[in-house]
Amino acid sequence: MPKANEEVVVSGTVEAVSTVPRAGTVPYKDHILALHLTDLTVQGGRQEEHLEALVYLWSMRDNQLTPAANLRQGDHINLRLRAWADVAEQYEKINRSEVEDPSVQLQEPCWGEIAQ
Repeated sequence: MPKANEEVVVSGTVEAVSTVPRAGTVPYKDHILALHLTDLTVQGGRQEEHLEALVYLWSMRDNQLTPAANLRQGDHINLRLRAWADVAEQYEKINRSEVEDPSVQLQEPCWGEIAQ
């Protein structure tokens, strides 16, 4: 996964995604979802088997759902990933949901943004 102050572009398959609130039905306007990605390939990196990641992404900003809010198990996506430590101070106090698998919750998370 990305080292501090490093960004990598990956593609992978959504194995699990946390719940996302409906916009306007919760007392907060921003939300971050958790995503378990499997079958990861790193752009420009060597190919390794069984790479996976726990990724946090914006699911709602200013009461508007983001494209990440529509991700479902089995979707194939491309993401730009950064180390969670790079953004934790900025994002750690924002409401967030977690994937249900306790073993995934123990992984060091990354911050992700959907890449085109």
